[in-house]
Amino acid sequence: MNDEEKKDFEERASLYLMRGRSRAAMDHPFWSAFTAGKEWRVDWSCQTAYTDGRVMGYNPAFMCYIHGKFKMIGIIAIIVHEAAHIFLGHHLRKGKRPMHGWNVACDHVVNNLLLKCKPIMCLDGDWVCDRKYKDWCAEDVYEELPKEDKEQKEDGQGKPCDGGMGGDDPSQPQQGQSGDGKPTPNTSDGKYTIGDVREMKDEDGSKLSEQQVDDALADIKGIATNAAQMSQRAGKLPAEVRQYVEDLLEPKHNWKEALSMFVGARAKTDFNMSKPRPTAACCGYFSPELDTEDAPAKICIGVDTSGSMDFVEACSEVQGAVEAYEDEGIDTTLKILYCDTKLHYEEDLDIGDKPFKGGRGGGGGTRFSPVVDWVRDHHNDQDIEGFVYITDGHCSDFGEDPGVPTLWVLTESASKSFNPPFGEFIHTDIKDGGY
Repeated sequence: MNDEEKKDFEERASLYLMRGRSRAAMDHPFWSAFTAGKEWRVDWSCQTAYTDGRVMGYNPAFMCYIHGKFKMIGIIAIIVHEAAHIFLGHHLRKGKRPMHGWNVACDHVVNNLLLKCKPIMCLDGDWVCDRKYKDWCAEDVYEELPKEDKEQKEDGQGKPCDGGMGGDDPSQPQQGQSGDGKPTPNTSDGKYTIGDVREMKDEDGSKLSEQQVDDALADIKGIATNAAQMSQRAGKLPAEVRQYVEDLLEPKHNWKEALSMFVGARAKTDFNMSKPRPTAACCGYFSPELDTEDAPAKICIGVDTSGSMDFVEACSEVQGAVEAYEDEGIDTTLKILYCDTKLHYEEDLDIGDKPFKGGRGGGGGTRFSPVVDWVRDHHNDQDIEGFVYITDGHCSDFGEDPGVPTLWVLTESASKSFNPPFGEFIHTDIKDGGY
């Protein structure tokens, strides 16, 4: 592609985007709120489009291809697609998963959501969107993907392309893309991701801190709240999105998703000067890379085995915790403590181990303090970095602050008055014995 052809693509794509953004703001104000104020950047090195929560990058030839096939509704679909990635926080949840596999999983989730929001989505049969993943979270979709869809792809020259993001120079066209901008299929079933998501980084290219991730998630919640209110008044809040917003304001979290973020934020790190951070090196300077291989985090999980809890279900969630660690690429040991009114059983689980299922503990009332006291007394000598308690919350005996970051994971029928004196709590879809 010569400079004149590139210039023509860029001018047409810029015009299509200007019109598409204006139409989206009028017709789909909820989604437009997530792209407002973002920088729209020409990037020939990507195959389609992408966002990292700050920048909206796009390949001009791809945008022209989409306009040629679907007219303006196609441009709006791409804009809304990238907005949905931000709304769902996909740029903050990748963990250690390969970029390509994470993008495939996220596109399944976004396209299934937008397919319900007609007439926004003009779904092409070539776009990634398996209907069996309807209403799934990206973490669960990733686990179910074929192995070849999880692995990092390479371009024709053997370079990693990360789902169409492999070019070194944003001014140079993506290798493998056809001359008319049609993307090359990048999944095992011959589909392609229409708009990617990149991991949000700090301004210096380093990984976001726990506080920065929390702040970014809070920003998303604020944007969603305001956008939903404005869209509702205008009668333009899609019914399919309303439940997502309600869950955001009064959320029930997917347990694996929540643990994935909790684990990733507390993985112990060291610096390795022998492996300079690629994002830093490409900017002309070298700085140490975070290295977690020799210093894994260790999380203690307390399991409520009282009569109101489903013990087998709780144990299956512990197994999910082990799998979440495996997904994060962290080789570690989990300390599991089973307790009702007293501590009945404890064990260490390695990756691949099955949790204890030999009994129900006491099956009586509930006290948190035995487990909390154990963590407070042993977190230093056992190198525990965080504490998670799975419970229905029907208890007021908390004990004293254990001195480590604490996450209370509440089951589906948890007490509405649960208000712990320390730590954070989330409502999840974990089943329990109920009342």
